[in-house]
Amino acid sequence: MKTAIIINPHAGQGRCLRRWQSLQGALRTVVGPMKYCPTDAPGHATDLTRGLLREGFTHIISAGGDGTHFEVINGWFSAGVPINRDARLTILPMGTGSDLARSLGIFPGIQGIEALGNATVLQADVGCITCRPPHSDAPQPVYFLNMARVGIGASACRYVNEHSKALGGFLSYLRAILVTLATYRDSVLHITIDGRDATHSLTKDFSVAKGCYDAGGMRMAPHARLDNGLFDCYHIGPVGFWDALRSLPKLYAGRLSERRDLVRYLRGVSIEVTSPDAVEIEADGEFVGYLPATFTLLPGVLNLTSIPQPD
Repeated sequence: MKTAIIINPHAGQGRCLRRWQSLQGALRTVVGPMKYCPTDAPGHATDLTRGLLREGFTHIISAGGDGTHFEVINGWFSAGVPINRDARLTILPMGTGSDLARSLGIFPGIQGIEALGNATVLQADVGCITCRPPHSDAPQPVYFLNMARVGIGASACRYVNEHSKALGGFLSYLRAILVTLATYRDSVLHITIDGRDATHSLTKDFSVAKGCYDAGGMRMAPHARLDNGLFDCYHIGPVGFWDALRSLPKLYAGRLSERRDLVRYLRGVSIEVTSPDAVEIEADGEFVGYLPATFTLLPGVLNLTSIPQPD
């Protein structure tokens, strides 16, 4: 395979570059020669991905945090289809957040690199969101692999990206959750799934998942699968600050659905969300815009490296 690695040297407060320097030899042993492509600005990974795929590269390695992986997947498509349907994507977690890598069984460090020798290729689904971006009134599509959230989850994500991540993924996201819980005001969302009204109610958070983890290790969607042709959705209604705090352990453990008074679990392939308010949306840890939004599933369109896990 013709391989290139796209790496964000600044990811994880500079940890990505240090990890790369210590792991590059082991990675070359597993995957062979590769073209080294560092990013130097926001959005650069998207442009690099498009260029590499059009040059005929068939294996792209994305090294960094979830933001780097988000940019790479948004360079994978042109007019809603992969630029090269035979190309393969490998995620290497080297940044602050590693939520997508957790779902794929790929872990940081030398053990994660060595495990790539036993990897399989997953025919993964990709989510597409059409919404109003931050600095334009014209709806635009963005792509995601792991999870998108509408409401407080998006506000917490924006808080994380606007502040230092020196505390690491878990504590940085936990701090953001606590701050936004104290200040966030719920909005009425009208949600339609596969053409059927799912809810029209006051909402704290609505998540659309393909992967299981979010927010630095929160097991938000324990039943989600990257290749089953379905979105897993969780609607969280109004909840007070102290009640939300008491529910956080359940959320991190993947047991939030036990709160049937608060949470609705839904599935589908086509989702529309509207609101009279300017409610924020995030995807794979990046703030992408505001409602209204349409979520569309692209089934099995991405060849994605995965590490088989024991049952």
